[in-house]
Amino acid sequence: AYNRSQVLYYFAENLSGRADEFAARLVQLTGVTAKAARDEVEQSIERLFLYAGLADKFEGRVHQPPARVVTLALHEPVGVVGIVAPDNQPLLNFISLVAPALAMGNTVVAVPSERHPLLATDLYQVVEYSDLPAGAINIVTGRSAELAGVLAKHDDVDGLWLF
Repeated sequence: AYNRSQVLYYFAENLSGRADEFAARLVQLTGVTAKAARDEVEQSIERLFLYAGLADKFEGRVHQPPARVVTLALHEPVGVVGIVAPDNQPLLNFISLVAPALAMGNTVVAVPSERHPLLATDLYQVVEYSDLPAGAINIVTGRSAELAGVLAKHDDVDGLWLF
């Protein structure tokens, strides 16, 4: 969990270093104002820092049941989580869905915004330099409805997060 936390911090720092570039890209691709784009990038960075801080806080705990036994609750990764991101605020929503799954140790197959997939592919460049293990985030672009169906039916996908 500590390593996941450090990797997500590094991811947030790398995105922060390219914040102006991502804000300009948001303006170019989505047509939002420069202020709205800067706000979305800042919120995305804050969201990454939030989940980085939470990544090592969910290890488990000991419960004291009424009987003379001890129970232990552990938080374990689900496994492979399919995520289909919505079209509004494409960077913030993508990070808001992917970061908690990564923080809990899951592998992610993510379908970015159907209208603005290039933001996620640009973000993948940041991922490559953030020490995330190879294959931790897998980005698949295409029609969200079709890909959601494929993810839902796939035997190797253990969970699906669809908005």
